[in-house]
Amino acid sequence: MGKKTWLCHTFPMHIQTLKNRYWLMRHGRSQANIAGKIISSLEEGRAQWGLAPQAMEGIQSSVESHSFSSNLVIVSSPFLRARETAETVCALVGGGGVALDENLRERWFGTLDGKEDSFYSQAWKWDESHLAQKTWDVPSPPNPSWGKDSVAESPEGVEDCLTVLQRLLLVLHGQEKRHTGASILLVSHGDPLDILLAWSQGHSPYEHRKIPGMNTAEIRPLSSRISSLY
Repeated sequence: MGKKTWLCHTFPMHIQTLKNRYWLMRHGRSQANIAGKIISSLEEGRAQWGLAPQAMEGIQSSVESHSFSSNLVIVSSPFLRARETAETVCALVGGGGVALDENLRERWFGTLDGKEDSFYSQAWKWDESHLAQKTWDVPSPPNPSWGKDSVAESPEGVEDCLTVLQRLLLVLHGQEKRHTGASILLVSHGDPLDILLAWSQGHSPYEHRKIPGMNTAEIRPLSSRISSLY
């Protein structure tokens, strides 16, 4: 399946052109980053492993490099490190609050969860092994019930890139239904954001390691012209 077919099947036709302006932000430097640990469990990540003390400077610098107003809509992963990042941004811009969306959560790394972050490479090697396969697809429009039964599972039980992409598209789909002409900041994690960015640039989501990965506290725009990818 070629790139054009891939893209046509991975975004709902009625929101090919986004009505809102989206910005993607990776959480600030976290305690897990400092410890060099993979923390991908929603239960553990929601309650522990928040921002490291030195994270605030990076977040402030990123926000100050953009002209965000108090009308900025902020939607965050419920992981503590992302939530604290979003709340910091909200305070800096004088915003009205932070909405949480579990679909922005960290990618689940299966049996690699809790291990040293050097084990990320095992998941990424699995991702790369899918590049030769041409049968992967994401249903359109987004379907919340679509899940792991639709994709192959790695030996470590790592969440498949297509499942991650699907839930990020659900976030966009929901925000498009709620807002028109808004500036929306989505605060999430490295792999989910890299997967979405790779897809938005015309790559397979399995090629997310081929684009420059998002640094902690980094903010990047998401193309507002999805139809320009065809």
